[in-house]
Amino acid sequence: MVWTDQLKWFTRKSQQLPLRLVLVVPFLLQIFGVVGLVGYWSLRNGQKSVDTLVQQLQTEIGREIDLHLRSYLREPDFANRATIAAVELGLVDPTDQNALTTYFRRLIKDNPQINTIQYGSLEGDYIGIGRWKKGEPVLKIATREMDGKFQTLRLNSEGKTTYIYNTRENYVLQDRDWFKNPVGAQATRWSPVYVMFSNRMLGLTLAEPVENASGEMIGVIGTDVLLAELNIFLKSLEVGKTGQAFILERNGALIGSSTLRSSLNFQNDQERPERLLAEVSEDDLIESTTRYLRQEFGSLENIDQQEKGRINLDGKTHFLQVSPYQDEFGLDWLVIQTIPESDFMAQIHVNTRNTILMMFVGLCIASWVGLMTSRWIASPILQLSQAAIALAEGEWNVFIPNYQTARVGMMRETTKLALAFNRMRSELQKSFDDLAKAKSGLEVKVQERTRELRASEIKYRGIYDNSQVGIFRTRVDNGLVIDANARCVEMMGYDSGDEVIGRLTAADFYADLKDRTKMLQQVVDYELHNFETRFRRKDGSILHVLISGRYNQEDRCLEGVINDISEQKKADEALKQEQAKAEALLLNILPEAIATQLKEKPGTIAEQYDQATILFADIVDFTPLASRLSAQALLDILNQVFSQFDELADQYGLEKIKTIGDAYMVAGGLPIPDPNHVAAIADMALAMIDIAQNMSPLQVQLDENTQLNHLLRIRIGINTGEVIAGVIGTKKFIYDLWGDSVNVASRMESSGEPNLIQVTESTYELLKDDYIFEQRGMISVKGKGAMTTYWLLGKAENPGA
Repeated sequence: MVWTDQLKWFTRKSQQLPLRLVLVVPFLLQIFGVVGLVGYWSLRNGQKSVDTLVQQLQTEIGREIDLHLRSYLREPDFANRATIAAVELGLVDPTDQNALTTYFRRLIKDNPQINTIQYGSLEGDYIGIGRWKKGEPVLKIATREMDGKFQTLRLNSEGKTTYIYNTRENYVLQDRDWFKNPVGAQATRWSPVYVMFSNRMLGLTLAEPVENASGEMIGVIGTDVLLAELNIFLKSLEVGKTGQAFILERNGALIGSSTLRSSLNFQNDQERPERLLAEVSEDDLIESTTRYLRQEFGSLENIDQQEKGRINLDGKTHFLQVSPYQDEFGLDWLVIQTIPESDFMAQIHVNTRNTILMMFVGLCIASWVGLMTSRWIASPILQLSQAAIALAEGEWNVFIPNYQTARVGMMRETTKLALAFNRMRSELQKSFDDLAKAKSGLEVKVQERTRELRASEIKYRGIYDNSQVGIFRTRVDNGLVIDANARCVEMMGYDSGDEVIGRLTAADFYADLKDRTKMLQQVVDYELHNFETRFRRKDGSILHVLISGRYNQEDRCLEGVINDISEQKKADEALKQEQAKAEALLLNILPEAIATQLKEKPGTIAEQYDQATILFADIVDFTPLASRLSAQALLDILNQVFSQFDELADQYGLEKIKTIGDAYMVAGGLPIPDPNHVAAIADMALAMIDIAQNMSPLQVQLDENTQLNHLLRIRIGINTGEVIAGVIGTKKFIYDLWGDSVNVASRMESSGEPNLIQVTESTYELLKDDYIFEQRGMISVKGKGAMTTYWLLGKAENPGA
């Protein structure tokens, strides 16, 4: 074989190599290899560390920006919802200019993030409260009577106008994006980003349609926010040393930047600045990053998910992260982070060069040390080799120098070898001496081992006594305690082990001896795991414990550990009580059958009922009453009335659905079908009329000298038909009804008369034999046309006759 011949040749040649060369060359090769690998992996690990660090930094910054945007841009939605809720509850009349401006002034005062809050009606009237250039409150108004003029008026501390700041001509409300977008979509929508003329800053408007009690749109509520705050927030972020974070619209217009003073271009017109495009901004990094994204994706519109990676901008490597930001109201922006690699790698390159330099110096020093060491090692070996050759040739007078006879630089090994040559005759005696020394050393080791064992016993005994877990040994036959640590004695309520060990049996500390019998039966393969029982302490109190251990067959005893779980038992009991409270709260929100179904199978619950009866009740003239009362007084009256209605619903086995302002909705025949649900609804309706008459007139003390007497009258509408009932959504569950039958019942109430109960023909047919009715005749019902309805007057004296 060729390789065999080569191996033989190498073996012959290696035997001819000098010892110094054999010692030095492998040593230097190892050092050189280690130096190279250390330098290479130092650079590689530095780059990986930078990649990981930048990814974590960009992820954290992206999370901070997303959270800030969602928090900051949520304020307009809160303001809009608060205003719409006030309108729905009758607290604010959108047609009353004074009431609306008073409410807007209070709302904008409590929300510094809001620049303007406004209301526009479908007829073209506009009114709003905002902030002027220095934060001064202003009234903004444009009504149909003003012939297209839009005026901004200063307000004093009392809300009175003092003079006109600004007047604009040809203002058409229906042409404004903030107004027409939600009207066209019939949903909440953001306006496009625009430059606010009052303070020459970027702004954004969130607008939401406003509906009347009949569900018809009457106008739009809009709230403006300034986007200049985003520049301040982005500047507060630490995006590396020279990195950037900026926000773009899909068309490339800047929303905010961590470096630019403004996102507007004031060069052509200081009074009417233009939007600043990222590709022509004053910042080179923003421009080059935006151009790269357009080249990479064709258009900013094509970026539909988060993108990360390294990019090359102007010959330099940068870390890029692009994250789309969208919300449910139509907002669609891009959040971009660009960090130069040099922010992190410059110091790493310096450190790498220094490391390589230090390694090279170390290599030179190690080479010199290796040469000196090889010489030091090889010289005594050469001497020994020469002496051995001389002895082999019969030169018996040869003497090998060593540290005992001369000052020579020999290692311990070579010195021993020299002594072997020189002291051959005395070797046997030396062996006996060494044996005696070894025996003496062995005795010393035995004594040391004995002391170690005693110290170990004391150590583990201390652990046993000081353990926070009870440790015990008891006889299997009678449970006599034969050993117990301090924690076990303390758990049993005794002061010392003398009161327990050798004295107490199972009958003394088991609360129920049957538990011990069960415990012994559960010992499987001489092992016991987590057996729960109760101990009786010295003072008679009960202690809940958990026992684990094993059966010692040799000593016929049970040994193991005890854990006090009394506090855990208390916590479990408290948890059960809290679960019961949560169950009661859920049943107060949802019907029991629906609550059970929702717990067993979370998600949308919807069930169709072929026949159910729906009742709507509404307080007559409630809106004028609400305008004269405080919110607390108004809620007290509603609570008094509706609480009695709730008692009636429980009395007749009906399901209260909800209250909407001064309206009350209840249904029968669901969620559990009931053949008598129609009669139950009729009885409750008659009882509600009695309650209203008994409570009328309502007497409310407006102030020290004025008392309001208001007639309490209600309208009631009833319809029977097919409905769908259930729970939708994932938060703030509510059991609700849907279907045409619900709408008809609502129309019966809205078209009824005070203190009268109007029912449809379907309800009349089911109740006509047991109740007294009066035909009202044909009436026009919105969305249904002409319908025949009846007045429910009372219960017949001889039902079924």
